[in-house]
Amino acid sequence: MSVGESTFINYGNFFDLTAGIIIGSNVRIGPKSIFITGSHEIGDSIKRAGERKKASIIIEDGCWIGAGVIVLPGVKIKHG
Repeated sequence: MSVGESTFINYGNFFDLTAGIIIGSNVRIGPKSIFITGSHEIGDSIKRAGERKKASIIIEDGCWIGAGVIVLPGVKIKHG
């Protein structure tokens, strides 16, 4: 996980670090947000949680992530 300068992360957030999370500078993250980088393929009826997969999350400079937001694997939020 990488966090840029002057970024503020409020309380109660969860960061799943199965893959990388990059958070830029001057980002504001509200309370109780969730950042998920790991998941599973959909399996058959014998085992629905199939093969594991992962993808990084990138939050570019200047973004505001509000309270209670869920960011899923592979999401990139562009500057501002």
